[in-house]
Amino acid sequence: MTTATVPQTREEWLEQRRTGIGGSDAAAICGQDDFGRTAATVYDDKLGLVPDTPPTPAMERGRHLEAVAANLYSEKTGRKIRRQPMRRHREHTFMIGNIDRQIVSDEKGVGLLELKCPGLRNFAKMKAHGLPKGYILQGAHYLEVFGYDWMSFGLFNAENWSLIHFDIERDRELGQFLVEHEGAFWRAVENRERPSEVAPDLPDLPEVSGEVVVRTDPEWLVAVAALAEARNLTKTAGELEAVAKGAVKSLMGGFGIQEGGGYRFYHQEREGRAQHAQTVKAIEKAGPLDPMKAVKAVVRGLRDVLTYEFADADLAVQVGDWLLGSSMDLDALKKIGKPFAHFQGYPLKVEAETE
Repeated sequence: MTTATVPQTREEWLEQRRTGIGGSDAAAICGQDDFGRTAATVYDDKLGLVPDTPPTPAMERGRHLEAVAANLYSEKTGRKIRRQPMRRHREHTFMIGNIDRQIVSDEKGVGLLELKCPGLRNFAKMKAHGLPKGYILQGAHYLEVFGYDWMSFGLFNAENWSLIHFDIERDRELGQFLVEHEGAFWRAVENRERPSEVAPDLPDLPEVSGEVVVRTDPEWLVAVAALAEARNLTKTAGELEAVAKGAVKSLMGGFGIQEGGGYRFYHQEREGRAQHAQTVKAIEKAGPLDPMKAVKAVVRGLRDVLTYEFADADLAVQVGDWLLGSSMDLDALKKIGKPFAHFQGYPLKVEAETE
């Protein structure tokens, strides 16, 4: 494994990337790129056949939040991390790794850290279901380049200020597949033979699960199918009941109480319900004063007593008397809804016949 010079500008970084296959390139040439890149589009990029595309908002978000994510990852896991320059595979020099951080303190030994800053939807999806195939391939590529046994993905979402992480171990069978497949791709680049856009058949990828446990055992599937059928029956029954209620109301011809067939039906117009009734009751209990009413009451009272002297207690009683009529008028808060029709049917109780 060799170390490359650290690029100082974006142009130098792009030029350095063109000298080999990086982790995100590995996912793309295997048909698992999140942004739709394929082996053919990576080929065009390596040969400079297409202009450099400006960073997307998602890329800019990741670049600006990388340091924040790194600090949060270190705090949450207790692992010490440090920056790393780009590396090349010792033997297969076309394989390069531009990793975000190196993990230098963990019981599993030295590892790698790749940081991602997805939007809320993708963050929630990965939290529930684990890492997508593209990330797993990217991680396998880095582990092959560095020769380490494990690495970690730190996923940070700034909208809810949350970070989660997934550790993955080196899969040597998958690593060998990438060496062979990336080698064939790089030979195509060197020979100027544009590869097909058809994705290759992948070996079984290691599963990196999230919080959601996927069940496929027969007992589970039978139970879920029974629940789904019950819900469908409930929905159908509700629809049938609505149709039957409509028919009964239509036959009643209007408001009233009618019975027959073992049921008694009430179809009545009820008064509108008070809205925010509990809130109004709570305010009434607190007994708030209307500020303007209180001021006017005190002013009127002072006009009458300015010529008298009161003890503090007597004055307090007097002011209390003035304010008795200064309560807020809460009627404006009591909004009553419109009258509504109420329909309800009850089965009639069948009395047992006496002998």
